[in-house]
Amino acid sequence: YILEINLLKEKFIIIFLIILLLYLLSFCIFLDDINYTYDDPKNLDAVVILTGSKGRLGLGLGYMENNPKLKILISGVGEGVKFSDLPIDQSFNKNNITLGFEAKNTIQNALETSNWISENNIKSFLLVTDNWHMKRSLLLFRGVINNVEIFPKKLASIKLNFTYLVREPRAFYTLIVEHLKYIISHAQIIYYWILN
Repeated sequence: YILEINLLKEKFIIIFLIILLLYLLSFCIFLDDINYTYDDPKNLDAVVILTGSKGRLGLGLGYMENNPKLKILISGVGEGVKFSDLPIDQSFNKNNITLGFEAKNTIQNALETSNWISENNIKSFLLVTDNWHMKRSLLLFRGVINNVEIFPKKLASIKLNFTYLVREPRAFYTLIVEHLKYIISHAQIIYYWILN
């Protein structure tokens, strides 16, 4: 009986170590993606900006300077926020900027965007969010939206170097939480596929 308990403990330890190793490997791959940069596409129908960090809006709207006809969706705008509340250059064509009020989280951002691109007949768009948020955003957006090219554009809000992470311990905490959310997002996509 004692031998069986010891064997069970050993199996549990082995399984735990394998899960831990897989988790650490997944976290390293997640971290590696943060500093990865993508080339800007040559042709673009639209820009989708996920609300959050201050710099996201400026980064996304900057593409309108060279292309005034570009359509823009700002997804996840807070309830009661008006167009005039946003730091948007008055020279921009307001008719081409849509404020999305439906989304409260990233999967809802993807669903809101899916409806918007269908209504506007969009074939490709630039997705703007923070570098730590992009991997999960792309997973959810590509899981929800089909037959549309999605080009990532990252705001470099977290720097992956030792000095920065020591100086900004909250950044490391953000990365750990975001990685866990990224893992959970796989289940969100499977659930979405089952329902649709």
